[in-house]
Amino acid sequence: VNTFSSSFFHIPVDFSSPYEGQLLTADEKVVELSQLVEKLAAGLETMEAEKSSLESLLHEKLERMVQAEVEGRLRRYRLEVQRWRANNTLAEIKARTSDWVLQLSRFNSNTPEFHEELATLIQRERELVEG
Repeated sequence: VNTFSSSFFHIPVDFSSPYEGQLLTADEKVVELSQLVEKLAAGLETMEAEKSSLESLLHEKLERMVQAEVEGRLRRYRLEVQRWRANNTLAEIKARTSDWVLQLSRFNSNTPEFHEELATLIQRERELVEG
């Protein structure tokens, strides 16, 4: 038994002939070669089926790897956006608080104008939060 092989597959093919050691007529040689071609064709079909199966498995694995990479990147991007929003929101709050302090510093805290300005600032903040 010989092996019909490529770089990935090794398929045993029996190249033995019932006519070994005999001189053959042309018709016998045609029959022998036809049988050999049939064996090679069967081996080739097997090899093609295995190749197709391997290609499908590789394609599925590649799809899973790509999907995992895409999901990982999306998670990282979402976290980055969340961090940016948190930092940006904190900066906005600090800026608004500084504005409040500046606006209220113009008034004496015991005056009605101070309380009116504070009420106005609180109302604006509610409107911002409630959107």
